Amino acid sequence: MAEKPYVIIVDDTPAVLRLLTHVVHSVVDCEVVTFPEPRAAIGFLHDHSAACVISDYHMPGMDGGQFLGIINEQYPQIVRIAVSGSEGALANMQLAGSAHQFFRKPDDTRKLALRIERMFRLRASLPSHGLDHLVARVKTLPTPPAIFAELEALLATGDASADEVGRILERDIAMSAKVLQLCNSAFFGFREKVTRPRHAVALLGINMVRSLTLALHAFTKWANNVPRFNHDALLAHSLNVASLSQDIAEMEGVQPENLEVFFISGLLHDIGKLVFAANASDTYNKVFEIVDCEGKSFVDAERDILGATHAEAGAYLLGLWGFDDDIVTAAAYHHLPSLSGDRRFAALTAVHVANALEHQKMGEKRLIDPDFLRRLDLVDRLDVWRSPKSVEPLTLHP
Repeated sequence: MAEKPYVIIVDDTPAVLRLLTHVVHSVVDCEVVTFPEPRAAIGFLHDHSAACVISDYHMPGMDGGQFLGIINEQYPQIVRIAVSGSEGALANMQLAGSAHQFFRKPDDTRKLALRIERMFRLRASLPSHGLDHLVARVKTLPTPPAIFAELEALLATGDASADEVGRILERDIAMSAKVLQLCNSAFFGFREKVTRPRHAVALLGINMVRSLTLALHAFTKWANNVPRFNHDALLAHSLNVASLSQDIAEMEGVQPENLEVFFISGLLHDIGKLVFAANASDTYNKVFEIVDCEGKSFVDAERDILGATHAEAGAYLLGLWGFDDDIVTAAAYHHLPSLSGDRRFAALTAVHVANALEHQKMGEKRLIDPDFLRRLDLVDRLDVWRSPKSVEPLTLHP
């Protein structure tokens, strides 16, 4: 029987340690180890492996930001979660970029435990060999950009305006340039030139800008050491899949307020390719060689060489960043949706079909899973979903 994963909780308040331990134990099948201060936890990690670290922000001697920063440097594969009873402290910690997710205590305690349980369930339930091999290889699973965290904090207030979001975006010159370049590209097809981030927010909507901010950060953060890997082509493909996924959802009667999840799922479905290109560049080059020399599919070559596929890598990263289950599921199973167990039309359905259709337009052999569509009674809808829309690859380095 496999050993239970360790979850480490660090907080200088005994009552909080007891509460967090009780809630995590009641939800997650794990071993909880608690410490009243960070240095003891660091000592424990010298001799033990842990899957997750939960840390308070305000602590004497070493605060949570410093502590999780050390964990990030020395044990980047560990999921890092920050908790605080102070809204201001939590916002500051978000901007520091030292944690993957942030929660308020005690209000979000159960939500925190459920998020950890989902991460462990994701590791165990994904196809292929799970994520143990992948996690051992990955040197960095980055936090979202500071601007994304700031947008999240603003949106959590429930009354964010386009002007406020635009002002946040304007403080990041590089990200502003990328968003404006994309807005003025053929993809969105706006008749008027978009010249200010606030204008972009007004045209695209707050949640769309939030999603694009995260996606563009992901596509441009990591250096590319894989000659055959084309960031711009992948972004163009992802945007096309996002757009077609949203179109398919509209055709199936999904309400406008629920369309965002379909767009985001399509936009981020291949993000695992970025994880591999950044963390296993030498090995990833071999994947391309096997595809060329042996004629294997790209996914099969990834599984043979890396022990996992970009679908699994992407699902893990999106789960780590706290995305909804529908988005994580779409990334995990977009090649093999029948393995998901889904029996309803959801983001996975739209992304699977849109991804296959976009690859087919490029002359690549990519099959749509007929058993999956039959299970959902949607085979007859396939011809309706086809779309001619496509976008030329973009260069996001003004």
